[in-house]
Amino acid sequence: MKKSLLQVSLFQILILFSDYLKPQKQSTEGNKLQLCLLLIFVYSSLWAQPPHTYPSDNTLFVPAGVTSMDVEGWGAGGSGGAASGAILDGRSAGGGGGGAYAKGKITVVPGATLSIRVAGIPATGASGGNSTILGFEGIFLAAGGKAGTANNSGGTPAGGKGGLDTDSFGSIKKTSGVDGGSGSTGLIGLLQGSGAGGKGGDTGGGAGGAGITSVALVSAPGKPGSPPGGGGSGAMNSLLGAPQAGGAGAAGLINVNYICPSYGITGVSASPVCSTLGNTTITLTGSQTSLPVGVYSVTYNLTNPVSNGLTVETTVTTAGTGSFVLSGFTTAGTRNITISKLTSGACFADISSNNTASIVVSSPSVGGTVGGGTTICSGSASGVLTLTGNTGTVLNWESSVNPFSVWTPIANTAATYTSGPLTQTTQFRAVVQNGACSSTSSIAATVTVNQIPIPAFSVQPGASVCISTDVTYTTQPGQTNYVWSVPGTAGIDYNIISGDISSASSTVTLQWATTGNKTVTVKYSSNGCPAVANATNTTSVIKTERGVVNGGLHICQGNPSPLLTLNNYVGTIVRWEYATTIPYVWQPISHTGVTYQPGILTESTSYRAVVKNGSCPEDFAIETRIDVDPIPAAPNIFSFTQPTCTTPTGSITLNGLSGSGNILQSDGTVITPRAYTGTSLTISGLPIGKYKFAIENSCSVTYSAEITIQLNTWNGSSWSYGTTDPSFDDLIDFQGDYDLSKDINACSCTISNDAEVTIQHGKTLNLVKGVHVNLGKLIFEDGASLLQASPDNNLNTGNIIYKRNTFPIRQADYVYWSTPVSPQAIIDVSPLTKTDKLYSHNGYNWVAEAPSKIMVVGKGYIIRGPENFSNTIRSNFTALFIGVPNNGNITGENVIAERFFLVGNPYPSALNADDFININGSILEGTLYFWTHNTPVVLGGAYQYGSDDYATYNLTGGVGTAAGSGDDAVGNNNTPPSGNIGAGQSFFAGVAASGTLVFNNSMRRGGDANTQFFKTDQKSKNIALERNRVWLNMTNTEGAYKQLLVGYIEGATNEYDRKYDGNSFDGNKYLDFYSINNDHKLAIQGRALPLKNTDAVPLGYRTTIAGDFTISIYHVDGALTLTPIYLEDKLTNKLHNLRTGNYTFTTEVGTFSDRFILRYSDKSLGVDDVSNVENNVWVSIKFKDIKVISNREAIRDVVVFDLSGKLLYEKKNINATELQLLNFRSTSQVLLVKVTLENGNTTTKKIVF
Repeated sequence: MKKSLLQVSLFQILILFSDYLKPQKQSTEGNKLQLCLLLIFVYSSLWAQPPHTYPSDNTLFVPAGVTSMDVEGWGAGGSGGAASGAILDGRSAGGGGGGAYAKGKITVVPGATLSIRVAGIPATGASGGNSTILGFEGIFLAAGGKAGTANNSGGTPAGGKGGLDTDSFGSIKKTSGVDGGSGSTGLIGLLQGSGAGGKGGDTGGGAGGAGITSVALVSAPGKPGSPPGGGGSGAMNSLLGAPQAGGAGAAGLINVNYICPSYGITGVSASPVCSTLGNTTITLTGSQTSLPVGVYSVTYNLTNPVSNGLTVETTVTTAGTGSFVLSGFTTAGTRNITISKLTSGACFADISSNNTASIVVSSPSVGGTVGGGTTICSGSASGVLTLTGNTGTVLNWESSVNPFSVWTPIANTAATYTSGPLTQTTQFRAVVQNGACSSTSSIAATVTVNQIPIPAFSVQPGASVCISTDVTYTTQPGQTNYVWSVPGTAGIDYNIISGDISSASSTVTLQWATTGNKTVTVKYSSNGCPAVANATNTTSVIKTERGVVNGGLHICQGNPSPLLTLNNYVGTIVRWEYATTIPYVWQPISHTGVTYQPGILTESTSYRAVVKNGSCPEDFAIETRIDVDPIPAAPNIFSFTQPTCTTPTGSITLNGLSGSGNILQSDGTVITPRAYTGTSLTISGLPIGKYKFAIENSCSVTYSAEITIQLNTWNGSSWSYGTTDPSFDDLIDFQGDYDLSKDINACSCTISNDAEVTIQHGKTLNLVKGVHVNLGKLIFEDGASLLQASPDNNLNTGNIIYKRNTFPIRQADYVYWSTPVSPQAIIDVSPLTKTDKLYSHNGYNWVAEAPSKIMVVGKGYIIRGPENFSNTIRSNFTALFIGVPNNGNITGENVIAERFFLVGNPYPSALNADDFININGSILEGTLYFWTHNTPVVLGGAYQYGSDDYATYNLTGGVGTAAGSGDDAVGNNNTPPSGNIGAGQSFFAGVAASGTLVFNNSMRRGGDANTQFFKTDQKSKNIALERNRVWLNMTNTEGAYKQLLVGYIEGATNEYDRKYDGNSFDGNKYLDFYSINNDHKLAIQGRALPLKNTDAVPLGYRTTIAGDFTISIYHVDGALTLTPIYLEDKLTNKLHNLRTGNYTFTTEVGTFSDRFILRYSDKSLGVDDVSNVENNVWVSIKFKDIKVISNREAIRDVVVFDLSGKLLYEKKNINATELQLLNFRSTSQVLLVKVTLENGNTTTKKIVF
């Protein structure tokens, strides 16, 4: 951390001078000199990084992160010379030289201790010493001044030389000290002076001792020099005075200056502690700059108990992390450590954030005791075993069987455990570990397993008894846990006369209270284990029947009660009874008839008859109940679900129901009953509409509020389902206008309520199912798309309006059209076109079409521009297609081999050319031709439409046509086809074999792929094939133009391939330019991978114009982006690098198929060399690491790019036989790695990342 320190340097300057000679009084002592000594203190302060001042030898610890220091210093000043007395002579000695000044920058190692060596005050008459830092003498050393010459024999003793810069070292600056003044010899010292000390070097050097001046008879020692480095002055002696010593030279000085780093940490952590060990490792983390390498004193505080201001030393060997060990944590608990300060040498930083960690101290693990051991029967589980008295967490449990020496682990970390079925006695224990302490095992619990007995059973008096007769059941005595199973309920179906049916009795006597066959079972336990089988007995019990009252039912409140009848009874009716509350409190009715007629009831009431048969006690008939029903409330609508793509109907859930019955569903016209049972009912399968519900009963009904089942509806400003846009699960309904510029995803789309919906340019209506234009308009602007997943071609209903803009055209321009809707009359595409300018093509000739002709889906037509258009200035033209949008699997027209047919995109979206070519690969020749409207119109004569106006495309790529010139060139389209055919566009396709063309939804593209006829699509999805291509143009200055394409394509061969090679039409009046493969003159040629720099492609041309032509590169991609491209002119014997510039040549009229060759090397590399390069360079990929190895030549350069030619990585001057690109960042794709060796050979390898 940077600190501003105040340094105060106090310098003393001694100035000795003669003020004036003033007589004070007359005496024998003569005149006295008045001397003034002026001490001037110079005060300076410096706010900066701490300049550490060393006036004497010392050491300096290098703080962490400090790697350089600025040092300056002075050597010691030389001492002045001594002077001895002589008869009649006064003698003065020479002054000492000042110490030199030096300043330099040293490189230091953090944590090191530097030895400061400062020259001290030299001995009397001695020269000053050097000041330096040990180990850095060759970078920083300030030389000391030399001693002044003593005067012991008269003469003029010389002053000492100042410390020399040539004897000093300073990488920044060095300055010599000032030489000392010389002494002298004179008669009795009259007007004599000693040599002054020399000043220390540079502006900061100390002043030399002032020379001693004398009028006469002065003897004095020399004056000391001022620090740093001032030389002492020479001594003065007159007339045999006592010898005088020269002034002492001042000591040297060293200042050290450096910048303290900004120490800090981003986190602190502490390892857990076991109290038996007591040690924890504290780890500090920071950045490489905030926690650099070095030695630190860490100040920290502890809690629990509180201990503040503790310190510990740690050494950071890896920048950004450091650790130290603390001990003494022998008491369990948590202590927090807070790092408060980092100190390294003179640098420190107070730490106030990210500086606290918890030290968790755990007591030793205590296994505890497992309780719950018990005795069980074979096949039973252990019951809950519980671990208590443990310290620590459970790692797992273990089990062991006799002899309990081998323990099997159990995956259970809870404090309780229940075993599965056991068949032998087993012990269980837990393994416990507390914090960082070692694990231990608990005291085990034992589960003892006993076997199961087989019971026996007998019954008295017999098999049939009257109700209320005692029946005795006897089983084997002397067992335990007798369990009797008696049908019915004690106190209702039977009474226990003696014994205990639950556990204690081997004999039980029962008295049955109900009739019927009574089967009794018994089982018991032996050693606590129940029997496997039960003993059973069946007794038939008879009685008088009480009967049942019938006739109760639900009635509406206020209606008459039904007639009640007692049926199926045996005996005499004693009376009737009624009750209204539950539990029943029966009230008597004085009536003994078999039927009973209650009056009008206000509340629900139960009725029963009382029957007595002979001497048997009275018995009560089974009651009946008359429920008085109030008028029911409407059911509660709990929730409802709108239609989705998978479930195109809605559902509604009603709750708050009770019992069972019917719900009445009303849609305003039809009432439909729906049965329900329970408290809720979900009604599904509801079509679009409004619904309300009531509970059906014999009384009047009350309907619920009305619920609307609807599609996700746009009302002109928002969607009914919420604020988010629809998803593919939504059935959407536009009931208001819509023109937002965004894609729409939905299951299906309905237009209703006279809404006008516009899909904007470049946007897509993306549906799973169909479009239904019921009432309103669905408009697709130019470049908008409709995509549908369902292949059903009868899915859509209602008409859409699809707009298609052409490139600007003239009245005489023909545009190649197809229809994306059905039905579409040909004249409706351009209503202002003359009716005799509408054509189709039958594979042999152009066929004039009637204006009312309905366009065949998938077939192409050409239509001339409107009659009101100019023939000199091009204008924009928009065609309207109105009809049901085409979708799904579409069958085109039947085509004939070796002919060209005009085919059309049948969809209201782009058609992917690659998919169309591949799917129809058995029929098509493989190359598509697109009309571009580039031919200028020749007025006053026949219209000229040449084959040069057809752009060309196949799986290798596309070739454009001339850009044109003149006033009408603005609307020209010279862009090569991109591979996406716009909606409404038609094109010529060559046919290889007769058959029927097909289209399907997999060929369709939306978004930017459909924005216009011929637009380079940077977002094309056709990136599956590896393509390495070069486009060449042949032109002259008068506008002749022809383009060809050569590509190295995945799937292509070096033979003629229908999908990859496209013949030149050779229809250009003036110029044709082509590559040659066997006898084929190709506008597009696809060649086999890999691209080899030995490949050579013959080029030819035909011209009707003599003169100069230019061949140039139009565009490259893939590996050819970085591959040299040469044109060999065999006529002139020139090999021209097209990378460095275009090639212009002169030609006569004619056809020339053997003049040019396209090459990728300058011929200096032979075939054998290329083979060696290919076979001796390897490129591999594993776990996102790319490795390049050359086993002969050193690697010079490596370049990585994708198939589009985008540079991803480049490294030059490698000079090694192996290169690794670790954790290379790229998406999953095909990459090309170009390797250049030191001998200049290159190879390109393909890898799949």
